[in-house]
Amino acid sequence: MQKTQLFASLFQQQQSDKGSYIRYKQELECQKTERVAKLDMYLSQQSCLDTEFVISSEFAEIYDNSTKRL
Repeated sequence: MQKTQLFASLFQQQQSDKGSYIRYKQELECQKTERVAKLDMYLSQQSCLDTEFVISSEFAEIYDNSTKRL
């Protein structure tokens, strides 16, 4: 009888460990997805900033050239 209880206890522990591992893997996947989303957002913001800088630089150059002609 005790062997049966021992095996049942070990089986329950194994199932519990397996569930904990699955939850752990899901949490890691969630964190990875969040990091990728944050990186995408950061890169798109940087792209916008770079575009704004290029445009403003071009306008500044055009303005400088037009004021020199005056």
